[in-house]
Amino acid sequence: MCDGVASLADGTVVFTGLFRATEGASTIVFAVTGGTGAYEGASGQITIDDPDQGPSKDTVHLVAG
Repeated sequence: MCDGVASLADGTVVFTGLFRATEGASTIVFAVTGGTGAYEGASGQITIDDPDQGPSKDTVHLVAG
């Protein structure tokens, strides 16, 4: 289980989800459970594409209330 906070330009986004470390390219999806500042009450998901080599690509998808 993984809980985290992403610091963005106008506040923070809080997320949670199951993290499974596997070999090879993998995609991990976390649920957005809230936030601060402009992201207060946020919902949506954070997707992390984490290849074996090279940097990960993090994408934040927020749902408008």
